[in-house]
Amino acid sequence: KHALQKSNFGIFGEFFVETGRYASMMGRGKDYTMYGKSDSFIDQISTMNGGIVYPYYWYYFTAMVYKLPEYADGWKLAYQEEALQIDTFNPATQQKEYTQWTFCNNHDN
Repeated sequence: KHALQKSNFGIFGEFFVETGRYASMMGRGKDYTMYGKSDSFIDQISTMNGGIVYPYYWYYFTAMVYKLPEYADGWKLAYQEEALQIDTFNPATQQKEYTQWTFCNNHDN
């Protein structure tokens, strides 16, 4: 906050990997032995609280571009499983947060 003179600054990871890989980069990080354990983390240093998660992107893309709204249901189903694998606690706000960066109408469309 002080070095950038900003109170709200965003960086993101472009997670073109499976959930198990980016779970290690979300929040305090988890590996597969920590999934489903709300008090187990790689360390206590919180890093990213979201990114471009490609499975979510494709649900969004398919629902919007191909006008197939049933694909939007994939978000909820995927997140129910993913929530067991990632840490979403933000120590700065003392609440769970998950930022999904989405892009549309650019070089990918």
